[in-house]
Amino acid sequence: MSCTNCKNKKRVEKVKEGIDSVLNSYSSSIDEQKLKLGDKLMSGSGSILNNLEKVGVTIFAWIPLVIGYYHIIKFIITLI
Repeated sequence: MSCTNCKNKKRVEKVKEGIDSVLNSYSSSIDEQKLKLGDKLMSGSGSILNNLEKVGVTIFAWIPLVIGYYHIIKFIITLI
């Protein structure tokens, strides 16, 4: 039987190997996504957003922006 220090060292090494493998898979996934995004931008296909993201951007960004500008312009006109 080995001492507890040796068992702990082996466990720590296994955990480090597991963490390294997860990090490597994430980094390779990120690299693949970067390449796909670069290819999509270079192909000139236009938008990098899918349809669901376009709807979300419209609802949560463009509509409030337009409403805000409307109220700002309306306020400025009332000052004149």
